[in-house]
Amino acid sequence: MLSTPPGPPRLAGYDLREPTEDDVAAALRRVFGTTRGTEQWTRACSDAGAVPGEIGSSPLLNQVVMVLQAQGGACAMVAQSVQIRQRTYARLAATAGRQG
Repeated sequence: MLSTPPGPPRLAGYDLREPTEDDVAAALRRVFGTTRGTEQWTRACSDAGAVPGEIGSSPLLNQVVMVLQAQGGACAMVAQSVQIRQRTYARLAATAGRQG
């Protein structure tokens, strides 16, 4: 019998990992293009008092996501997407913790 390697659960077409800085920056680049997306990310980090490339904690990432949310438009759309992923991850992790 083969065992499944540890890791996040899989759902076709959806990434169930906890979102990271790289995920948010990549989403902005997909929406705005490479240059403008990187500029949006850098500005949001600066406004949140964070340094791009050094956001390792969820609370700090949340601060940057809140800055994106406040900007409105497409930035807010990206922020909403990240917040949905964060809530989904937290609920799945809590459920897995109760089952394990």
